[in-house]
Amino acid sequence: MDLYLSGKTALVTGASTRGCGGAIAAALAREGVAVAITARRLESLKELARKIKAEGCIEPVVLAADLYDPETPERLAAQARRQLGRVDILVHAAGGRREVPLDAPREKWEEGMVLNFFPSARTHARATPRDDRA
Repeated sequence: MDLYLSGKTALVTGASTRGCGGAIAAALAREGVAVAITARRLESLKELARKIKAEGCIEPVVLAADLYDPETPERLAAQARRQLGRVDILVHAAGGRREVPLDAPREKWEEGMVLNFFPSARTHARATPRDDRA
């Protein structure tokens, strides 16, 4: 299937060999997208990069990072822009699932935001600055 993405660039977080991030990165690469992949485990990223390259796709940029560290989103976005030239597509598949009942204490809700929302928002803001948007 041609999604007309050839020549685009993407940063995919949570792109390990297991889970949806890795599958999304591989699918984008098959569409001709230059991909930067990131996750906490460097070996998993290297394995995914080898698989993508073995399929005849552009070898992904490998950026090991832990988005739970509050300084990581800015650094990661800068690295991706430097390596790719720009970031056209951002897929945030990092994070985790936490069951939070509606009546859970505020701390539980904040933990979910720290894990899943804030890193995504900060990475997006730095990877796709307003002056680059069409």
